[in-house]
Amino acid sequence: MRSRAGRYLLVLLSLSCFAVPCGSWVLSAFDFPVRSLLSDEGWRWLFVHGIRSMVNYWVVLFFLFLTAVGTVEYNGLFSRRQRLSHTGLYASLAVLVLLLAVLFLAATYTQSPLLSLTGNLRHSPFLVGLLPSLCLVVMIASYVYGIFSMHIRGIDGFCDMLAHGFRHHAVWLLNAMFLSFLVECLKYILA
Repeated sequence: MRSRAGRYLLVLLSLSCFAVPCGSWVLSAFDFPVRSLLSDEGWRWLFVHGIRSMVNYWVVLFFLFLTAVGTVEYNGLFSRRQRLSHTGLYASLAVLVLLLAVLFLAATYTQSPLLSLTGNLRHSPFLVGLLPSLCLVVMIASYVYGIFSMHIRGIDGFCDMLAHGFRHHAVWLLNAMFLSFLVECLKYILA
C-alpha cells in the first residue's frame, strides 16, 4: 500500500461500512422513512446481497483495469528509467492494432452475434464486454512487449506481470469494493 490517499480513503470507507448500518437503525428508530440494516429483513439482505454487492461488474472491471495497468508498469512501457525495446514496441503495437481491428470488425459486421437483437450496438453484448476486452487487449500487447524485450522469462515472469498491478494498487481495489458495498447499502436503506 504505497498510496497515502488510498489508505486514508480505505479507513474512511471501512468505518462507513460500520456506521451506515448503525445509522440506518437509529434513523428507523426515530421513524425516519428508511429501512434498517439491523432489522430481521436487513440482516437477511446483508447475508444474501452483502458479498455480491462487493464483487459486482464495476469492481471486476476495476480489477481488470488494475491488472492492465500493472502489466504496463511491470514491463516498463511508461518508465523513464528503462530504455524501450524497439523490437518489442513494434511487435506489441502490431498486436494491439490487430486486436483492435478484430474488435472493430466484431462491432461492424452485420451478422455479428455481438450485436443486439435489433442489429445495432445499443444494448449489445459488444458494449457490455467492450471495457473488459480493451483491458485484455492492453494486457496481451504488454505481454508481447515483455517477451520481445526480455522482461518476461517463463511462467514465473508471466504470473509476476499479472499480479504486479494488484500487488502495487491493492488498496484501490479494496476501496472500490467498500464503495460498491456502501452504495448498495444506501440503495437498500433508501428504497
